[in-house]
Amino acid sequence: MNGNYDLKTILKFIIIVLIIAIAFYFITILVSKKETSTKTTSEEAVIQYEEIIIGNMFEQKEEEYYVLLKKADDPYLSYYETNITNYKSKDDALKVYTVDLSSAFNKKYISDTNNIEKDNFKINSTVLLKIKNKEIVESYENNTEIMNQLKQMTK
Repeated sequence: MNGNYDLKTILKFIIIVLIIAIAFYFITILVSKKETSTKTTSEEAVIQYEEIIIGNMFEQKEEEYYVLLKKADDPYLSYYETNITNYKSKDDALKVYTVDLSSAFNKKYISDTNNIEKDNFKINSTVLLKIKNKEIVESYENNTEIMNQLKQMTK
């Protein structure tokens, strides 16, 4: 009798383990179906081409364009951006690129003073540059100069 009891116990144990394993299998299938159905919404990647880094500032495809190197704490920044948006709506507008001076990629160009020379470019404040044939042809280094140039551009 003892042998039958042991065989019955072993069979019950095996059946219980199989039922638990099958239950976990179906639960896993249900959960993974719910996860895949919620993950099917995909967003199209948006590549932004108007913000550049200083290292690529002279490598743009256009022959002539403007670059606004902007310092995040500049109190006139929203004014500049509004005027640039208005300028871009003009038919004959040149391309306008922006550079975020707070970006880690631009760190090596940050200095205590501005040096607007292509070979030793250093900057410490918001500046508007006009670049033609990969050379700086005009620079506007303070808020008055930048605002006056932006007014001229939007006329």
